[in-house]
Amino acid sequence: MLRGAVTDEVSKKLVDAKMRLIDVATNKVVDEFSSVNPSGAYSTTMEAGKKYLLYVQKAGYMFYSTYFDIPEKSTTSEKVLNIQLKKLATTTPSDFQVFFKFSSKKIEKYSHPSLDKLVNFLETNQKVKVELGGYSDELGTQKSNIMLSEDRAKAVVDYLIKKGIDFSRLTYRGYGKKSPKHPNKTAHGRILNRRVECKVIEY
Repeated sequence: MLRGAVTDEVSKKLVDAKMRLIDVATNKVVDEFSSVNPSGAYSTTMEAGKKYLLYVQKAGYMFYSTYFDIPEKSTTSEKVLNIQLKKLATTTPSDFQVFFKFSSKKIEKYSHPSLDKLVNFLETNQKVKVELGGYSDELGTQKSNIMLSEDRAKAVVDYLIKKGIDFSRLTYRGYGKKSPKHPNKTAHGRILNRRVECKVIEY
């Protein structure tokens, strides 16, 4: 079971948001519920051996999304996740996750559910314009990493356009190996640094 509370980042008050639990393998919504129930919190169940995306949306706030891998032999039956939503502003949602293989601009398939939630966010907030910023790990030259990270950001823009988002609302830029989120010393850290981030530039 997954449970927790959704609150405003500043006021710490409960926020009544729409939540969706998505099976990443099928990109199907397996549960849709409110973040506020009679107990003041939310709860949902997840099956062992599956990968899920949890998506949270509330008008006037940045969306929130995160992935869960549930091991076949999980040692815990309950996970607590308390979420703080940020008011819509010119900010970067740290939870937006789009990843790539080494030296590739092709979006990993398991990132598609996260991208689709960005589409949903942009459809819901028609005045919002965003910048997609691409990043790389530290391997390779600065010049090649800038070019690759820009190609990755453009790949996300192309995906959004195919989903019906107008290009006038989208810009993209490559930042290379700048601002790593995780140590580049490990393979896992480098995977997480090969990413695209979304920043609201107008709303």
